[in-house]
Amino acid sequence: MSISFTLLPEDFFAVTKQQLKYPSWFLKYCLGLFVVAGTAWIFIGEYFKHRNTLNTIVLSLITFSILTIIAWSSWVMMKRYIKRATIKQNRNELCVHTLTLTDNEIIESTDHNQSRYLWSIIHKIDELSNHILIYINPALVHIIPKRAFATPDQMREFYQMAVALQKSAKKV
Repeated sequence: MSISFTLLPEDFFAVTKQQLKYPSWFLKYCLGLFVVAGTAWIFIGEYFKHRNTLNTIVLSLITFSILTIIAWSSWVMMKRYIKRATIKQNRNELCVHTLTLTDNEIIESTDHNQSRYLWSIIHKIDELSNHILIYINPALVHIIPKRAFATPDQMREFYQMAVALQKSAKKV
């Protein structure tokens, strides 16, 4: 079975976004911000304990709001950076790809390259909402957009065939 398609920058970004959905470093960063906010809340509360309670609440809310804005803006900047870096890194991949599934191997042909991979070395095959991913190894993936298929049945047949061929292959 063979399929031809053209990759777009959005394909790379969608896959990268899916793979980095919840980066652990960013969660640690946000947790750190909330720890700082909590500490500031306690400090401000103790400082104004004998003063005005309204001031304590207002300053606590301001501190929490500022830290929330910093966390949100960091998230937005990180997403923009990943999008630009992904598109720049994969510029040579934005061409017509022909992916052929045979009983023994996957053959990918482009204007620049032809690659062959035995089914036995395929790491995994995954399906996202708009893409099928064939992982040669954890770092190398073939992205097949679902828009390349004429019908959903053709896409399902391709995916099931790839999964069956990968499972039936003897691991190296």
